Amino acid sequence: MSSKLEVILKQISRGCPEIPYDLRHVSGQVWQADRISRATALGKVALSYLPAQCQLADPNEPATALSYSCPLPNQHTISPYLLANVDAGTYGYIWALSIVFGELGLYDSTKKISGHQVIKNLLLATAKSNEATSDRQAQ
Repeated sequence: MSSKLEVILKQISRGCPEIPYDLRHVSGQVWQADRISRATALGKVALSYLPAQCQLADPNEPATALSYSCPLPNQHTISPYLLANVDAGTYGYIWALSIVFGELGLYDSTKKISGHQVIKNLLLATAKSNEATSDRQAQ
């Protein structure tokens, strides 16, 4: 059974031709990857979209520190809990998607696809997946 994170990443890779190829391609490559590999690959692709103050030191660290220097654009607010459970690589990828969604006009409430909803679902699914991985490793 696929996790919600896997489903979202597959949908981005297959169902959103307007998203730049590199962002779609990497989501298709990592949807079944472990947390460390996923964070590393997503972070690597995100680097070309991130401004200088948002460069990733370690894509596998929590996104908390990165979020201070690089808050998500387009009026996204994120709870401290989510930031602690989302890795910096995925956060950078989500930041890049948020910029692309803004350029595509997907924050307009009249659009069929809501950029806010995709970003929110991706953040929540990543946090849940990473938290579950951490719980298994602690046992």
